[in-house]
Parts: sequence; C-alpha cells; structure tokens
Amino acid sequence: MLTKLIILSLFGLFATNLFCQTNQTLPAEIVDGDTLAIIMFEEVEISAEMTAAMKREMKRNEKLIRNVRIVMPYAQLAAKKLKQVDEITAGIKDPKAQKAYYKAQEQALIAEYEAELGKLTISQGKLLIKLIDRETGKTSYKIISEYRSNVTALFWQSFARLFGYNLKQGYDPKEDAEIEAVIKLLGYE
Repeated sequence: MLTKLIILSLFGLFATNLFCQTNQTLPAEIVDGDTLAIIMFEEVEISAEMTAAMKREMKRNEKLIRNVRIVMPYAQLAAKKLKQVDEITAGIKDPKAQKAYYKAQEQALIAEYEAELGKLTISQGKLLIKLIDRETGKTSYKIISEYRSNVTALFWQSFARLFGYNLKQGYDPKEDAEIEAVIKLLGYE
C-alpha cells in the first residue's frame, strides 16, 4: 500500500509538468472575427523528371496557346464585320441592294485577308471555325446560308469536309474548356 502511495505521489508531481501549457504566442491575424495563426514554413523544392506523357501534354498546350493567339483576332474581326454588315443592311429595304452590299463586302474581305488566312494550318482553321461561332453565336455554315444561300452553304460544307473541316461545328464552353481557359489566360473576352 505504501508503494502505491509513493508511486501516485511521484506521478502527481511529474504529471503537472507533463500537462502544463507553455506560454508561447504565435503571430496571428484576425479575419472576419476569426483568429488565424501565421506560421512560416521553410521553403521546400519539389522536383521530378517529366514523363513522356507530361511532355506531350505540355507541347499540346503550347500549340493551343499559339494557335489561339494567331486565330482569335480573326474571329473577333469576323464578329465585328458581321455586326457592321447587319447594322448597315438593316437600313437597306431592297433585297437586291442587300445582296449587292453583301457581295461587295465579301470581295473586300477576300482581297484583304485571303493571303493571311491561306497560311493557317489545318488545326488553326478548325479552331477558327469554333471561335467564329463563339464570337458571333452562329456557326460558319449558318452565316454562309444567311448571307449567301443554303445551296452555297451546302457546297462549302461539302468542300470543307474534304479537308477535315466541319462548318456546322459549334463552340461549347464545357466541351471546349481548354480553349476557353486559354482565351481567358490570354486576356480575350
């Protein structure tokens, strides 16, 4: 019994030291009524070799960024030109005069941009078709059928399909999330 009492006494003496809180203060900041401790950690460098899949993904992303940089100004220009044409033709009541105006605008655009657009790669052309839909809210097929005719739109769709394009292809921000992220990254709206 005496040994138990001695052991309990010793435990009581040392236990107070074990469970005492020290009076250390940490730097803190009060945010919205909550006190948040500010703790600085040492900088840690984490590095690893890139796998082949990571390298392919990085190259693919770099290509997409480059292509958006090249093509987006054309898509924005197309949207601006279509808006101007719509505003001007709204005041023209004669359908023949409207067609003549469309034709004149088409010829002017061809003369100005044919050489530049002819230098686009296939992937840039496909991206341009999507971005025109994003900027105008209309597919390239619909634009051609509205401003020219359904027969002309069908002809150009058939011709485009020979080269792997689809003028009916629209832009979906969910499906094309990578493109949308790149557009926002580059500061286009």
